[in-house]
Amino acid sequence: DISTKEGLRDEMTKRANGRRTIPQIFFDDYHVGGYQELRELEKTGKLLSSLE
Repeated sequence: DISTKEGLRDEMTKRANGRRTIPQIFFDDYHVGGYQELRELEKTGKLLSSLE
């Protein structure tokens, strides 16, 4: 929850390449994007391979 600590929103925005929509989904340091991007990766069968 980025609303509880000062500076976390700015850090998330930087890690998300300037995107401020919520949610922004990360797996370790890999930035998937938002829900739509996650859903598209899952729908096309590319989700697991993108995490390797």
